[in-house]
Amino acid sequence: MKKLLTTISTKIVEKNLKKEANSACLFMGYQPKMPEAVKKMRKENK
Repeated sequence: MKKLLTTISTKIVEKNLKKEANSACLFMGYQPKMPEAVKKMRKENK
């Protein structure tokens, strides 16, 4: 049961990070620095 919950939560977090890596902050003037690990999840625009 513990392994199942860990797997599900990991997938949810990864999906959310990919979405956040490709979006900008809605508030004007403040965008926190993004960690390098999240920057690597960005989609390449070709």
